[in-house]
Amino acid sequence: MPILLGILLLFLSALPVKAETPKFTTDLIVNYIYSATGSSIVKQNFTVTNLTSQYLISNYEYRITGPFPDHLSGRDAKGPLTLQTEKLNDAITLVRVIFNDVVAGKNHSLHFTLTHDGPPLIQNGETKEIVLPAISDISSVSDYAIWLTVPHSFGLLAYSSPPPTSHKPEEKSKTTTYIYKDNLSENLNIQTIFGNFQSWGMK
Repeated sequence: MPILLGILLLFLSALPVKAETPKFTTDLIVNYIYSATGSSIVKQNFTVTNLTSQYLISNYEYRITGPFPDHLSGRDAKGPLTLQTEKLNDAITLVRVIFNDVVAGKNHSLHFTLTHDGPPLIQNGETKEIVLPAISDISSVSDYAIWLTVPHSFGLLAYSSPPPTSHKPEEKSKTTTYIYKDNLSENLNIQTIFGNFQSWGMK
């Protein structure tokens, strides 16, 4: 069965504040959370850790290639974050995240979250298809994972390429989160199909 790719994809590339001599690490979990109606929100959960005692980290930059996401916002433990954007060319937008507090001290970390609208699912007969974009430069983050959270009403996961590393059902919210971590590659989108039917041998 063909997988439709008729949606606009975002490619995220995290950039060190001082790319030539990085003094910190970045861990990133991107969670795509789908509602029963097929809409989604994306929560990018960052952890920035200072590796030195000589540098203070006050902001973070990353690039968005493609359409700029709707309703982009950020928060950390102290509240909303200031986001500055700069159009680099017709395809790429630089986003600068201004922290509410600096990351000072060796091995000290700061957690923050960016949230925006995500891609809708593609309804194709009895199936629900979801395509998630991959990071364009996986070397820019130290630890990276994609989570896909869907309601049980979507049915079984009949197909996934690559396959998820693990999954976590949650009975209280009636959702399942599929975790992709060990088999992610640069520019390799995650393609999934859900439905309450028997798989017909897709690989």
